[in-house]
Parts: sequence; C-alpha cells; structure tokens
Amino acid sequence: MLRTFDTFNISLLDQSLFAPNSNVTGGGIPGISHIVNVGFPKCGSTSLYSFFQGAYGVNASKHQICGAKEGVCGICMKKAVNKNLPPLTTCGNHTKSINQMDYDKPKCVFPQMSYLQEIYDDDPTVTFILPFRPVKDWIKSVTKWNDMRQRLTKCNLPGLPSGRGKKDNELVYWYGQHVQNIRKFVDNHPGMALVEFSIYNPLAGKYLERVFPDKLVKAKYW
Repeated sequence: MLRTFDTFNISLLDQSLFAPNSNVTGGGIPGISHIVNVGFPKCGSTSLYSFFQGAYGVNASKHQICGAKEGVCGICMKKAVNKNLPPLTTCGNHTKSINQMDYDKPKCVFPQMSYLQEIYDDDPTVTFILPFRPVKDWIKSVTKWNDMRQRLTKCNLPGLPSGRGKKDNELVYWYGQHVQNIRKFVDNHPGMALVEFSIYNPLAGKYLERVFPDKLVKAKYW
C-alpha cells in the first residue's frame, strides 16, 4: 500500500504501479463510447491524439482544446462540474477521444484525478487509456519541458500538494498513486474499460489495434 509523502519509502512501492497491465481490465468494451486519456502530461498524449485522428478523423480526436466554443478541455470540464453539468457531454459530446484534459497554466486542473466520478456518471461505458513510460524518463521530460515541473509544484493537485514535486521521489510517489487510483476506480465501476500500454513498446500500435475491436483502429496510425 502506498504511504503518505512523509513516511513512504520508494523501495516499498509496488513495482506493478510503474508498468502497464498487459490485459484490458474492467467489464467494458474498449472504444464502445468515449475514449479518455487518464495518463500524465509528457506521457504520449500527442501520439494518442494523432493515433485516434487517424482512426476516427480530425474532428473526433482532441488534445487540450475540445473545440472553438468549449476551449481548453480541462477548464471546460471544471466549469461544467461546478455547474452540475456532465463534463463529457458539455465539453466533448461530438468527440470520440480526449487525449489530454489536464491544464497547468495559469490555473491547474487535472480531470483525470479530480473528476473521475463525474466522467463515469456521464458515460458509464467510457474507456480510460493509461499510457506508461519509465518513471525516471518521465521525470526528466517534465523537468526539461519549459517550466512544467515548477508549475506542477505550485498546482496543489490531488496527491501532489502545493510545494511538493521538487524532489524526484515526490513525483515518483505521485505517479504510482495515480496509477493505483485509476485501477481501483475501474475495478469499482463495471461497464468501463481500462487500456494500459507503454509508449516505448515498439509494438504499441499493434497492441492498440488488437484490444480495440473497432476496425477503424489500426496499428499504422501509431
């Protein structure tokens, strides 16, 4: 079990939290309705965006911006939830896949952490897709990408309170905690599906083609 920031020891973390499950979990069918990336920024969201554009068309795959009217996906979802409106219907009703919801400037919102229940209530057959990369590589990427790491440490996000994230082990914990939370949520909500994969896997495209039954989803788009 994961511990608090102040007491956990990295060596005690379950290593399965840092590697994808090779099997689709949940009771749902991948891609039967909305597909939502619940992974971290700098973890394959742009590649997923292009992949699902190839499968479903330019207008059916979104990345950060959900539409001219909707604007930034995460901000739109936050406004919807605050008004007790369904986030997917409000912000991506005509969208097949949302490949990056989180937004960390100037206001921070991570729907994949804060609005899981609202997303599920809106679409009980939603597919969550969770891309992985080695956590050390992910930390390097976050650190090098403009001032993303500094922004994240100021965000006050679930599992990453304001001021945390300056130390690598704090980001490792956050990463593992999020994976644990996503898996637990899917286990407790039948009807949805969770697809996990490594963006470093040279056969990632073939894997996605295999687990998504829709014939429009093809490996060549990866």
